[in-house]
Amino acid sequence: MVPAVHADDGSDQLILNNIHHVNQKEIKVSKLALSKTKSPQVKQFAQMLKDDHSKNDEQLQALAKSDRIKLKDFSPTPEDKAKMDKMKKMSGTEFDKAFLAAMKKGHEKALNMLESSKAETQNPEIAAFIDKTIPTVRHHEETVVSMIQASNRQAAGKANAGKSQGNR
Repeated sequence: MVPAVHADDGSDQLILNNIHHVNQKEIKVSKLALSKTKSPQVKQFAQMLKDDHSKNDEQLQALAKSDRIKLKDFSPTPEDKAKMDKMKKMSGTEFDKAFLAAMKKGHEKALNMLESSKAETQNPEIAAFIDKTIPTVRHHEETVVSMIQASNRQAAGKANAGKSQGNR
């Protein structure tokens, strides 16, 4: 059976390319985190991101192929490249904080893009793909927010412990 071809004014190609580029960017940043972090929690989170975005991108590429949509090769924007270069020079908790902040911001943007893309597409397969993708991206966002909150509580606890020892 030949897959149905949907009339597309180019918006579906743009939608799939945007999702593809988000996946590629997340994979790239996650690989950097896996090589730079010393934190087991950050390493576990980065591995989850790499695995989930790789799987999602494979599914997206299959969908694009079945709908005869050409995906463009990923190349980071100058802004993204500058951020990556800056992060490459970081280490320790400075890197972890920058990575988590970037993931929080990136996943917030990705969720907004997915929601608006779902409203734009007339292609039921792309809408279903987006529906399947949103919970994973939301889980990533919730995870990074809880990691940042835990890190902030830990830092506050250390600061308070230092103050109480100084008051003795």
